[in-house]
Amino acid sequence: MSDIICNNSCSDRVFCYNSGIKGKYYDDKRIMFVLHRSDSRAIKKDLGIEGLFRVEDMQLENSYDEALRRSDTGRFLRWLTGYCGMTLDDVYITNMFKCLIPDDREPRYSEYGSCAELLRRQILDVKPEKILVFGMKPYEYMFPEIYKTQNFNRLKFERYENIPALIINHPRRLHGMKRIERQKYLIEIRNFLKS
Repeated sequence: MSDIICNNSCSDRVFCYNSGIKGKYYDDKRIMFVLHRSDSRAIKKDLGIEGLFRVEDMQLENSYDEALRRSDTGRFLRWLTGYCGMTLDDVYITNMFKCLIPDDREPRYSEYGSCAELLRRQILDVKPEKILVFGMKPYEYMFPEIYKTQNFNRLKFERYENIPALIINHPRRLHGMKRIERQKYLIEIRNFLKS
């Protein structure tokens, strides 16, 4: 993935994290998780960085992996994969928005354009057999035509570049669900990943 260049307009002080995290056993399962974006605050904390995010730090890729694994999202992903009889080593994890922005500001609408194309090329490169898409932002930019015309409730099956994709709520939404509804939701996710 190192040949993919980010032409994003977000800032000259960003780190474009294109490659994602490929689990040791991904080649057996071929499942990709697409999250919204990484949290540069978590990575700064992992690296012991004070103040603005330093893009020149050479340990960034490993720190991203460690920060994700220790974050709330990472804990949910570990729990979800365990519920489905897998681990994080079985999946490829990447972000819709590829850049880490100083002070962790929310990306602007115009800054997503290059990232959507980078993600498409990344998916074609790693060839997943299934994609689990987390949240509204990845849904909006991966499926722009569908997003404009169809509401998203809680689970949505689509095809991305002819690959089966399941769009689900962001992990934070699970906590607000009633227990019975959450159980049905998780069973559908498990069935999709295990089928």
